[in-house]
Amino acid sequence: MGPHPLRNILNGILWARDPGDYILAYVHRGAEGDLVEVRASEIERVGKSWFALKGDDSVIPFHRIAWIVNPRTGERLWEKRGAAPRAPGASGRSHRRPTRRARPNPHRSRISPRRWPPRSSRS
Repeated sequence: MGPHPLRNILNGILWARDPGDYILAYVHRGAEGDLVEVRASEIERVGKSWFALKGDDSVIPFHRIAWIVNPRTGERLWEKRGAAPRAPGASGRSHRRPTRRARPNPHRSRISPRRWPPRSSRS
């Protein structure tokens, strides 16, 4: 199996294009809208399945990347399936899908089941 497609995209941006032109968003719990947007020029290192930002000791796995876009041209290099499309720089909207409500089971009675055999009356 070859390298991860995001690794190829990020290395292509860092080595062949102007990284300052691209913005990527990744999932970060607790941030506004649960997404953090950074310029590709802030990426220090790209690993096998992660990337690291300059001045930060932590690594961010590829599965957290929501999208990579060039805001000047509108070119989208990557968009995670299920991620809500957003304009770069927009904030406050979560990329998460709304939760589904459980449907009632038509085969289940709404009446509470009775005990069988019935309780004997004790004197």
